Amino acid sequence: MRADELRSLSIFDGLTDDQLTDLIKGGTEVSIEPGVDLFHEGDHADFWWLLIEGAIDLIRHVGREDTVVARMDVPGRWAGGFRAWDEHGTYLATGRGASIGRVLRVPAEVLRDWSNGLFPFGGHLIAGLYRTARSIESTARQRESLVTLGTLAAGIAHEINNPAAAASRAVVSQWSFALCCCPNANLPRTTFRRRSSLSWMRCAASSSQRIWIRWLGPIASRSL
Repeated sequence: MRADELRSLSIFDGLTDDQLTDLIKGGTEVSIEPGVDLFHEGDHADFWWLLIEGAIDLIRHVGREDTVVARMDVPGRWAGGFRAWDEHGTYLATGRGASIGRVLRVPAEVLRDWSNGLFPFGGHLIAGLYRTARSIESTARQRESLVTLGTLAAGIAHEINNPAAAASRAVVSQWSFALCCCPNANLPRTTFRRRSSLSWMRCAASSSQRIWIRWLGPIASRSL
């Protein structure tokens, strides 16, 4: 790779050929192949990836699916390299080739030394930005996890403290479904309502079993 290939990229405006040559010497040209991963979400961002030509899909794993959240398809766009300013920096997405092309891969430590040689104050600003962003994201994820855990715990506590209510709802659901499926069945509706809670549930369970046997029996016989 030559310095004039980077000259047209707006990210390098104002830099000399010697400065671009130093960056190229510290990096490696890597080919982009469709469907082939260049880096993976969650791994340490040990390299800075600068797009020269082609396209790269940025993919995040959401739930059980991989979702394309962005695409690097303009020369000069970049990804990774966060460990140049943050030792805990990781890739925020997986980089997967979308079309044939090339990237310049630069180790994070080389990028740090090169950028500090150009503008040391800029390196301090970038380091502070990355640390702040990582702290905010970590806090947001912890809060989301605590909210989910609290909701789950409240639901479990409610069911533990109200076993009779849970059993009653289950029986009512079964009874209602039985009435819906067998509206002409001989169900003890009046007697059913007058019984105590325990007798009421026993009556419902017994009656529902008779209904299912009566309703499903002929269907099973015909299917054999």
